Amino acid sequence: MIYKNIIWKFLLALGLGVLVGSNVIPKQLVAAAYIFVVLLCCYYALYNNHEKIFSLLPYVIYAEVFVRDRLPDTIPYLTIQYTYLFIFGYMFLRFNATQKPHTKIFLFLLAYAFLEIFNGLNPDRPKLLRSIFFNSFSLIIAIVWASYNRLSPKLINKIIANVKIAGLFLTGIVVVAQFTGKIDYGNFSNSESSNGLAPVQLSGYLSVLACFLFFSIMNVAEQKSRYIYIPAFALVTSVMLMTFSRGGLYFLGAVTAMYLFFNRGGLGSYFKYLMLLPIGLLIYNLAIQQTGGKIIARYEAKGTSNRDVLVEAAFQLFLEHPLLGVGTSNYGTAIVEHKLFSQESTAHNEFARAMAEHGVLGIITYCGFFIAMFITIFKRKGAAKQYSIYFLSLFCFIVIHNGLKISIQHLLIVMAVANPTVIRQVYSKKIKPNIIVKQQAVSY
Repeated sequence: MIYKNIIWKFLLALGLGVLVGSNVIPKQLVAAAYIFVVLLCCYYALYNNHEKIFSLLPYVIYAEVFVRDRLPDTIPYLTIQYTYLFIFGYMFLRFNATQKPHTKIFLFLLAYAFLEIFNGLNPDRPKLLRSIFFNSFSLIIAIVWASYNRLSPKLINKIIANVKIAGLFLTGIVVVAQFTGKIDYGNFSNSESSNGLAPVQLSGYLSVLACFLFFSIMNVAEQKSRYIYIPAFALVTSVMLMTFSRGGLYFLGAVTAMYLFFNRGGLGSYFKYLMLLPIGLLIYNLAIQQTGGKIIARYEAKGTSNRDVLVEAAFQLFLEHPLLGVGTSNYGTAIVEHKLFSQESTAHNEFARAMAEHGVLGIITYCGFFIAMFITIFKRKGAAKQYSIYFLSLFCFIVIHNGLKISIQHLLIVMAVANPTVIRQVYSKKIKPNIIVKQQAVSY
């Protein structure tokens, strides 16, 4: 019965996405549904109901890229950042403020937050400063909350399950473009093949979804559902490739390599990769046929769409302003002023922005958090260690490729931080493991 439920949920999400992407469902109805789910999340935050909040958040997150593009006059651009600030801020102040944290690594980011404020006293572009503040502070408050709370394996499973459903809804919206018009494929990220949505952001969202589907395919506990997950994985990966944004494929490849490394103990784990070969060939042939072979040129193209130039510019700004940098939100104007780039641009990389805008103090506080977090995670055991590495690595990949522009990042970092005592619970003599381990294949 559970497997039939998965099929229907996937088909319903995909079909609903197709209807939304085809404009069959009025935008006003989509906006009303989106606002309703956001308000539900806020309502459950009042009662500290983690299960309800984290079951609904994936749908808010995966609808964001559509809402921002199609409903800019109805729903504020930073709606989900406001939602994060309220949910995690309220729950922390109301239920956690007097407790002791299970980790104090978040202090790095609190120091970084003060640095953002102090260095933002003289912004060149106040509107951009506002966006940076809300992106940064919504992430920081989520991490602070996660440092005081623990997500059970059951709840993490539920989050991942809802990400799959929400992600297929977004896939349905995007796949409409393949059937509704002629797409001009070129050697660049393609909004036409993304149904008018932001291709770079889409690639990031879909890569996380593809990784979660990959985990389900490889997980022995879900082997009866592989006939569902394999075609879903093929569809999602194909749509991701059609955006012509290369980042998503790189993220998926890196996580796949990490999975292979962590599960290298048994031959069974390697043999399971063989069943993915036909899927890879199918996706490859479909992509070539659909794009007239242009996808090969796109992925063979050298360069990083000027991302390497922007990182180098950030380093040059750091050398000229090593202590406090050029100031919060001033990266774009500074690279033009110092003749490091021909036009104003965001850094597309939060590590580079921290270095350029906040100097050595930015490096210590921002990069220091992630270094300390990886060290902490590597001290964990079993699934808690392995999946936390996946979550945090995906977060960092997106930060490097997209900056803080994808709202799934908040959910990834919360899942990475908020499970420190799972190991003690699982391996307690009195409590049987609730993490399935077989041939070193693990799952939450």
